[in-house]
Amino acid sequence: MTIKFFHTSDWQIGKVFRFVDKGTMGLLQEARLAAITRLGDLAVEHDVGHIFVAGDVYDMEAISSRSLNQPLERMRRFESVTWHLMPSNHDRNRPHGLWDQLLRNGVPENVVLHLCWATLWLLTT
Repeated sequence: MTIKFFHTSDWQIGKVFRFVDKGTMGLLQEARLAAITRLGDLAVEHDVGHIFVAGDVYDMEAISSRSLNQPLERMRRFESVTWHLMPSNHDRNRPHGLWDQLLRNGVPENVVLHLCWATLWLLTT
């Protein structure tokens, strides 16, 4: 049995680019979301069943609902792909934080939140 997966990290969705004007900032933020769609397209094209996002899915803990949900809606479109999301230093898993909010609101069926390091095991042969 072969398992294909993509590994990525540091999307930092919701990042505020303070060094550019608002129009450019919007383009940069949209480019980060477009990368999610591109990853999904590539996964489908190459029959990849899993995408692991190993930390910093979001840029900060205090994030707008829009920024919180936009990546999930992009992932939802790719039903044949399971997206594995993990917190890191920018988006720590804290009580009442953004990961708790995601759990309360619910995530798409094809999205798995790994909020404890022991829940993810990569086994080699």
